[in-house]
Amino acid sequence: MPNDPRSNVESDDENTPLFDENTTPRSLRRVARELQVRLNIERISTQNLQRKFDDISNTPCNGDNNSTSPLRKRHRTHANSEDDSDSNEPSVEEAETDEVKGLGRRFVILHGPWLRRKELIFEVGLDDEYDEKKRFTDTNTMVQGQLHEIRDLLPEKYHGDAFTKKWLSKSFVEGMDSQRSNTATRLRKLAATIFSVSALDMSPSATRQEKFRSMIGWTTNEHGRGSYSMLNVEILHKDYSGVYDRQKVFLNPRLMVAIWCLSGDDSLQQRGAMTGIDYITLYEDYLKLITSGLHRDKAEFINIIQRWDEIIFPGTETSIVSNKSSSGDIENEIDREIERMDDEEEPQQ
Repeated sequence: MPNDPRSNVESDDENTPLFDENTTPRSLRRVARELQVRLNIERISTQNLQRKFDDISNTPCNGDNNSTSPLRKRHRTHANSEDDSDSNEPSVEEAETDEVKGLGRRFVILHGPWLRRKELIFEVGLDDEYDEKKRFTDTNTMVQGQLHEIRDLLPEKYHGDAFTKKWLSKSFVEGMDSQRSNTATRLRKLAATIFSVSALDMSPSATRQEKFRSMIGWTTNEHGRGSYSMLNVEILHKDYSGVYDRQKVFLNPRLMVAIWCLSGDDSLQQRGAMTGIDYITLYEDYLKLITSGLHRDKAEFINIIQRWDEIIFPGTETSIVSNKSSSGDIENEIDREIERMDDEEEPQQ
């Protein structure tokens, strides 16, 4: 696999340069973005640790218990586990499992909430010929896309044989699960404030289902059968006019995981238990639409990234589009829109 400056960011070798003369401006911007996200994560982690320390420090002693006794040094060992690891796998320091869990949490923030094959993705061979522009060709290329994202996050010490160890895949997925659960809990807790509705509208699930389903894409056909549209979705658009609009989609500042937040589904799972919405496919199809628009230099999709960069990374010049100018079947909605973009690129006869 070719060298990537993002791998050097995680390197343990202090003498390894972050960049060289072959580093592209796009790679520099990508590294800067990841460093900014990493800084934010570390800052939050430090704040959480400080709160935990304060809680422990303020806890009164009970009986003869010594509250100042040192913490035990623990090891995560899988050597004797028949379920989780290889029989000859050595003990793993708790610090390593915590590090990998942290990287799993970062993956959710940077790349997406789920893995196509969960822990089994770590057993898939890395395709060095993988082309990012063909990521959505089929399931295998989508898996390769996620696999490359994982490898880009992991330090070099976890490449090679270490990448296929059970403890590593288990820790990474546990970190993802933790971050996804934390995000879902925070969203539902703040949903009434985010969407300017009454807290009574958010619970129980049947109330959300009835009140908000039209906002998250519920449509009925001429036979009265209902389903959730992927593109004709009010919550995705800024100033929604009732239909999908390429110039307004993905610009609603409330849209982050908003479809699930307003749905009748209680848990953020790959498929909604009440709505039947396939959230992982929804996420991948939106990603497919946006990346296809960017690869075609479509002004509307360049504008989407620029607007969100202004919100999430204000005052920085790390946008992946900083040099750009922003001058009937549910399953086929995304493909039809991409085909329309292709048709627009064809020369007129």
